[in-house]
Amino acid sequence: MLRYLAVMRHGLVITSVCSLLLAACSSGLDANDSLVAFGATYAALSQGQAQAQVAANGMAIVEGDDTSFRGLGVHPRAGANVNYDWACTSGGTAHYAGAAEAVLDDAGASTVTFDLTAEFDACAVNGITLTGDLEYAVDVETTAETLYLKSTMKGSMSYEGQLEGSCDWSLTMKIATSSAGAGTVNAEFSGSICGHDAAATLTAHG
Repeated sequence: MLRYLAVMRHGLVITSVCSLLLAACSSGLDANDSLVAFGATYAALSQGQAQAQVAANGMAIVEGDDTSFRGLGVHPRAGANVNYDWACTSGGTAHYAGAAEAVLDDAGASTVTFDLTAEFDACAVNGITLTGDLEYAVDVETTAETLYLKSTMKGSMSYEGQLEGSCDWSLTMKIATSSAGAGTVNAEFSGSICGHDAAATLTAHG
């Protein structure tokens, strides 16, 4: 009985430590694995979103708006409901649902926004199979010389293949580029990936 109580107490301590640290005790994903998970997940999000944007072309949701959405061919505003199943590059699917909108002003500057839920069903990308759901929001502002992108990704994912594990995402990514002069690219990350600080994980390997 004393041995049983000792085992139980030891198990409770481990569980408590994992809960307090929020550090992916059950996921098995270290910082390097988290970087790989980010690469595969972001690739799937980006590729699937691009295809969803193409599929949304011609489906205006604002009365009187031009329906041309693809390629920012917007005069001056277009919006669309997104409901799209993407065939992932190496098998499986990802379902994108939500809304998208694009606005073009008289000076040629544009703003594109996506507010989507991405549901991955054994979606295989870059040798990794993804399963889970992410809330995915994107804002892109462009001018003749600059681009500003902000994206947020929040949800829970599981991975199989080159890495194994499950973990939570709560990531914000901001990227600003300018073609003026020598050109600049600035990236900023906040939040967490699989219990690891996103800024430390992504910036260190950027």
